[in-house]
Formats: sequence, C-alpha cells, structure tokens
Amino acid sequence: MVLIFLLACAANSYDYADLQVDVQGAIPDVAEQARLCVEGVGLREEGAGNGRLAFPGLPQTVDALLTVDLIDEAGGLVGRSVPVKIGVGTPYQQTGYTVVTGAPCEATGELAPEGTDGLLLVVRFVDSGWEQD
Repeated sequence: MVLIFLLACAANSYDYADLQVDVQGAIPDVAEQARLCVEGVGLREEGAGNGRLAFPGLPQTVDALLTVDLIDEAGGLVGRSVPVKIGVGTPYQQTGYTVVTGAPCEATGELAPEGTDGLLLVVRFVDSGWEQD
C-alpha cells in the first residue's frame, strides 16, 4: 500500500521525449494556439488547450533557440516564453513566459532528413514549483 502511495506522488516526466521544455505558469484563457519556433528548423502550431505540445522530427544535431508563443483567436500574440537553448547537450530546460503583444514568432529551416531518426521535443505548461526528477 505504501509503495502505491509513493508511486502516485512521483513527478511526471516524459521519458519518451528526446528533448523536454517546461514553461512555468498556466496558459492564459485567451490563448487558442501555441506556436513552437525552433531557429534553423521551423515552426509548429497546435491548440493550446491541453498544455502539452510535441514537435517531432528535429535533426539529431539540433542546437538552437526555442521560443513558445501563445496566440489568441484573432491571431494576435498574447504571451511569449523566454527563449531557451535546446539540443542533445541540454535535453531538459525550464523557462517562463511573459504577456506580450506583437507578431508571433517565425522560424524556417529543415527537419531531420526523411528516413532518419529525428528527435522529439515535448513542451509542457506546468505550475510553478515543479521540479524534474
């Protein structure tokens, strides 16, 4: 019984992701989309509702800045993360975000070549105080 309790209290982490970034704070109610911009690789946009985003296919050699933007229904920027460096040498990062206005981030580049194993980036919005195992 004690073992079950201890396992239930363990912090969640994504052991199946190659790279993980946790953005501290809740997603604002006005945010409809979240956009992940990886310099030199490209961007991916998903619904912001569940607080988890995935960006598959990053090159094995990725060493770039990631910016996470929160976008409202009209396409306006309502929040932006502090950019963080991601890559094999930095598989886990934490950052925060601020409420901002302006144009959403843009990024262009190339994913991992077709037929090769790309890296999986997972971004989560989490409450402050969460610590990685």
